[in-house]
Amino acid sequence: MVAVLLACAAAAVSAAGTSLQHRAANILPELGTSAPSLPRLARKPDWLLGIGLSGAAFGLHAAALRQGSLSIVQPVVVSAIVFADFIRAALDRRLPARKELAWATYTWAGLALFIAALPSGTAQHTGDDGTARIFFVGGIVITDMAVLLAQTTTAPTPASAPPSSTG
Repeated sequence: MVAVLLACAAAAVSAAGTSLQHRAANILPELGTSAPSLPRLARKPDWLLGIGLSGAAFGLHAAALRQGSLSIVQPVVVSAIVFADFIRAALDRRLPARKELAWATYTWAGLALFIAALPSGTAQHTGDDGTARIFFVGGIVITDMAVLLAQTTTAPTPASAPPSSTG
């Protein structure tokens, strides 16, 4: 039960962080680029709060995994998308649409059914420290390579509109 509560908290906090970051990025005026610049985002309080909440969500997720099995924690954490829908509605000062409420209800009902159907003695697996290190370091290397590649890649320039024919 503690694992499920921690996973719910991780999902909600992650959704809040992501929602704040998206909101901060969306309110920046466009400068003719496809994405706002990181230095401009770093001056936005919503962006910084979103980063902090994302870090807290990571800690809650780890705590949930320490208390329960991956087969219980991960499906609950994935429900962050539902939390994000409600948080974005609140940030936009609007009520969620009926369809959003219906889909959230279906999602959470399915999640509850999934958790209830899990065998009561789901195995607690201890991780292999060597394998975990390989995946951790590999993830960092791949992420760094992707960032470097993204920095060296230029965005395509929009094609000019064809001349109009006046007849």
